[in-house]
Amino acid sequence: MADQHRFTLIVAGDDGGDGRDRKINYFSDVQGFNEFISHTGGGVKTITLPGTISEYDLAQIDFAECASLRTVDLSGTQITQVPSGIFKGCTSLKTFVFPETLHIIYGNAFAGTALKTAIFPAELEHISHKAFDSCQSLETVDLSETRVARISSNAFSSCTSLETVVFPAGLEMFYHHAFQSCASLKAVDLSGTRVFRIGAGTFCLCTSIETVGFPAELNELDVQAFDGCAALGAVDLSGTRVSRIDEQVFRGCTSLVTVDFPASLDVIAGQAFGGCAALGAVDLSGTQVTGLGDGAFRGCTSLETVVFPDTLEGIEDEAFDGCTALGAVKLSKTQVTRIGHRAFRGCTSLVTVFFPHTLDEIGNEADAADAADEADVFVLDNFDPDMREALVINVSAFENCLLLSAVKFPDRMDPGRGDYIGQRAFANCPSLTDVNVDALQQMHLPDEGRGVFPRADGKSLMKIIDNDRFWTTALALGRRDANDMADWRDILGIIDTHVNKFTRADYTGAYPITPRDPGRARFTSRFASSV
Repeated sequence: MADQHRFTLIVAGDDGGDGRDRKINYFSDVQGFNEFISHTGGGVKTITLPGTISEYDLAQIDFAECASLRTVDLSGTQITQVPSGIFKGCTSLKTFVFPETLHIIYGNAFAGTALKTAIFPAELEHISHKAFDSCQSLETVDLSETRVARISSNAFSSCTSLETVVFPAGLEMFYHHAFQSCASLKAVDLSGTRVFRIGAGTFCLCTSIETVGFPAELNELDVQAFDGCAALGAVDLSGTRVSRIDEQVFRGCTSLVTVDFPASLDVIAGQAFGGCAALGAVDLSGTQVTGLGDGAFRGCTSLETVVFPDTLEGIEDEAFDGCTALGAVKLSKTQVTRIGHRAFRGCTSLVTVFFPHTLDEIGNEADAADAADEADVFVLDNFDPDMREALVINVSAFENCLLLSAVKFPDRMDPGRGDYIGQRAFANCPSLTDVNVDALQQMHLPDEGRGVFPRADGKSLMKIIDNDRFWTTALALGRRDANDMADWRDILGIIDTHVNKFTRADYTGAYPITPRDPGRARFTSRFASSV
């Protein structure tokens, strides 16, 4: 015969009686108790389980979806674990008294209940996946006296009324999305814990979080950990061991004004601070950062200054795309070898960019139309021709930089070394008037009738320093194809712009020449009075 237990219940009054709730002491085994609950039609409001109930017995009781259940008291039991999904969907359950012996709360145990406060016993060690998921009335979670070291994935996700969480000193890590979408949570204090990892999306979309205290042991900030925390005003990681800020960790933190970085930091990954519209300054000088990922600071519209570390080696695509307040980028002392596509697109306040001698490649601007409002001035400087590798400036790299006025190329650009400047690399730069064209005399620049430096009206903005240098410039701009008149249109545009005496109709025989070529005299003879 199965063990008999005394269950104490309060059951809602039936319509046939006086309508008042009834207190019942029900003696039964677990099977009979389940039948009783089913017979009452879900009218049980309060249950106090006896000390004789075992964990096996508890696991056999079916409370799930019991919509009338409001209170459960396990304080008199010796239960060490709450079974998976046992109270899931009990939408009226507001009070739960845990036994002091409790060690584990399994997955979905209280998901979707109406609990308002959860004060956990000191013996508690583990909270499993989705244990309190979508408890939308839960306001306070106190884990301070527990032994919990790890909080599992989605353990408290979508607890939209949760305002206060007190963490235990022994806490070591969060699994992914543990507190995702807890929209009322205002502060997270981990400073007194041993947390070394904040998992992916742990606090993402916690839109009311204003402050976070990070622990000294922290070394991992996973993807989207604080993504969308729109009220977060400051981040101080300076006392942590974080080496990588992963993708989208602080993306969309639109109130974030200041960030203090740790000396251990090595990588800022893609969109880590994307859309942080209030962020005014970034100082990485005290870090070991080697790379800035795709869109790392994209859309940081208040970002005015960035101090780069000497260790920086790469800036990936769109890293500073849309940083409309950024005034200067000084990379001279870095080790940057590549600047990705659209890295500074839409930086409408950018005045000067200094590139290091280590630079190998500047990416292309594939979406030139999106950069139509750029207002940039770029200076390629600090190149040692005897030290550097090949310099690659890809197609449309600086197209539509409307205020770009000066470009200084490294001395002796050499296609034999792999130096390359792509088609339309500096197209539609109407303010560009100062270019050290002598550095390009050995380059085979693509032209195809539009050229590397054309304006929107088809004329080049190359600055001609004197007539001798014009011939070097002409050779640099042309494709050296004697049968392609289009290759020379921009060159004649230069003459139209700077000499104002030649016209396209005057030119009758295009062929490549050099400053020492006797053909130069034949080419210039009819214009001798104008040169």
